[in-house]
Amino acid sequence: MEIKIQDLTYNYLKGPTIIKNLSASFKEGEIYGILAPNGRGKTTFINLLMDFLTPKAGEIILTDGLSIKDFSLVQGGDKNLYMKNTVEENVYFFSILKGLSEEEIAKNIDKYRKIFYFYDEIKNKLCETLSHGQKRMVAIFVSLVSEAKVLILDEATEGLDMENINILKELILSVHRDKIVIIVSHDYSFVEEMCQMIYYLKEGSFISGNPSLTLKENYSEIFKGGRSHV
Repeated sequence: MEIKIQDLTYNYLKGPTIIKNLSASFKEGEIYGILAPNGRGKTTFINLLMDFLTPKAGEIILTDGLSIKDFSLVQGGDKNLYMKNTVEENVYFFSILKGLSEEEIAKNIDKYRKIFYFYDEIKNKLCETLSHGQKRMVAIFVSLVSEAKVLILDEATEGLDMENINILKELILSVHRDKIVIIVSHDYSFVEEMCQMIYYLKEGSFISGNPSLTLKENYSEIFKGGRSHV
């Protein structure tokens, strides 16, 4: 299972080119990080990947039966859940939309309950009553229960305390072998610890890092100086 991106280009109407001749590969079993300062095209790239935008040129190829229905994007704020419904109602609603039966959903809830140990404590609460961190974790829980094959975490650790960050680490490591995990974050230590491959997005394309430098050093060098495209 693989996402192949070939010469992807995108510009908004009468605007500058945000994504330019971008090529990359995302493979099953790998955890990827995408880093760039604000306003450099991370959101545009995610929207292209999620098929929310149509590229002006290039293509995104999905292999081995993978389809856009297998993608799950977890964003910040209240964008992932219905706030007036309970946690459990959200889990079942989004999983049924993905085609799962109630029996399959219950089985998957049990599968991840050991990691999301607080699920039973909050499953009957309205999502609007949850903390920011709890909403993020519930959205990730929904993605896993609904059997997403591609998990995209936008600003993955934003609003999470250390306990939830540790839960998120455990979770990603426990599920990534049969998924493609893409992490967009400004949390250097989290990305450096979790990701096998890191893409720096500069001038619309991905830039390689120097393996002898830390992630933070690479970030500083790339976005203050310049490196060759990968």
